[in-house]
Amino acid sequence: MCHYRGFVIDGKAYRAVSGASTTAPTAQPVAINRSSGLNGTFAGQVSGIQGDRSFSMGVSFTIVQTEDKIAGAWTSTGGTSGTVTATVAGNTLTEVRVKQINPCEGEFAGVAAIEAGGLRLRGSYLGHGCGSPVNASFIVDRQQ
Repeated sequence: MCHYRGFVIDGKAYRAVSGASTTAPTAQPVAINRSSGLNGTFAGQVSGIQGDRSFSMGVSFTIVQTEDKIAGAWTSTGGTSGTVTATVAGNTLTEVRVKQINPCEGEFAGVAAIEAGGLRLRGSYLGHGCGSPVNASFIVDRQQ
């Protein structure tokens, strides 16, 4: 469980509720704005470990949602960029695939929670980039 009191089990995001008992957690439903879906630009921070060094930088995703699929491009303040695809399943992005194109190749897989009615994406991913293993997480907010 992370310090945001949330966690992911089998691709579903859950949030711990204060005063919770020992009963199983339940998903906290959030209504997604169906008129615009997740179309738009999301910006925030990504941080993690690549090889044996930690990193943190700004990241921006520009995505288009078509039915339950998203596709788009991303850039970071660290000079990396690439593409992203995922499947929307309720309040979760599953099958998140991130491909790094610049400055070197990388491929990552992960999951993300859709929060605040589609205004925030919070996720994590694993893979290899520039020949090193990567384990990272991100929080991005929809830009106006």
